[in-house]
Amino acid sequence: MSSSSDSDAPELYKLTLTESWVKVVQRVTKEPSEAKYVCPNTKLTCLHVAVRARKTLNPSSRIAAIRALLEAYPEAATVQDSEFEQTPLAYACLVDDMKSLDDDSEAVRLMVELNPKSSQVTSKHGYSPLELHIMAMSRLKRRGDALGIRRSKKGARDATFILKALLMGEHTTNAIAKALDTLFECNSLAVLEQVALEDSLASTLRLRARRRARMSGASVETIDGTTNFANFWVWQWALILLEADYTRRYVNISPSPPFLAMHAAAQVKDCPLPFLSLAIRAYPSQVRQVDERTGNLPLHFVAAWDVSDPSTISRKSMALNSLLSEYPQAGS
Repeated sequence: MSSSSDSDAPELYKLTLTESWVKVVQRVTKEPSEAKYVCPNTKLTCLHVAVRARKTLNPSSRIAAIRALLEAYPEAATVQDSEFEQTPLAYACLVDDMKSLDDDSEAVRLMVELNPKSSQVTSKHGYSPLELHIMAMSRLKRRGDALGIRRSKKGARDATFILKALLMGEHTTNAIAKALDTLFECNSLAVLEQVALEDSLASTLRLRARRRARMSGASVETIDGTTNFANFWVWQWALILLEADYTRRYVNISPSPPFLAMHAAAQVKDCPLPFLSLAIRAYPSQVRQVDERTGNLPLHFVAAWDVSDPSTISRKSMALNSLLSEYPQAGS
């Protein structure tokens, strides 16, 4: 990590390079201005170096150093390096194993808390820290790493902690839509398999409901929502993203309306259709439920999607067809 320019760097930077965390805290307390240093060759800050030192022998002292560096210069969380144009927050989001999850989680929490704008800065390839984290966790899942609860001295932290911490930061209006797209693209095969399974099950249940209706002379009953994929980690993450977006839309409404996954998905322009399909399967009654604030059904929200982008036209059309097939009366 060192370079030819390191000899001209301030003492704080050198101490960070050698992972002398206790001395880092002492030095930044004495000389906080040194936390502003940016290496001229790599554009790395002391915070970059500390965040990237995941394999350190003293992780708790490293977190203390990260906190001290941030308190001295919170703007460092938005500084981009020269190689990937990534911020310290972006590097913290690139979790490479579940063993370091607790420390990575704390680093992310500190950066978002002390510099909320850091969650908006994109990398060289246009990815936000949120998207980078989704990519990293998707790789871990494909690699077979467990995404369940990890225990630490801080208590229980599950694999959604960083995701939720990132959502506490400041985001652009389309951040959730991009994050949902990334989540689907990184896990498309698993998601499509789940959708196919649920669609097949729903068709079977619908046929049974119609058969019972014919025999009894009653109207066709509504199919209950399924919980078959409640533990599917991609769906769990999609729900967290949708709820975050839904909460932001109603932040000024008091009392805030209850979270409706179907309505939340319908309000995300270009929401990946498989997530919309899973929302229909999990919450079929919500397809018929009117939004308290606007009086709209999910169908109406999708109908309002902007189709200035040609790729949106087909997605919107398919979304409308899916909702109408579930609730034909909504189109009358």
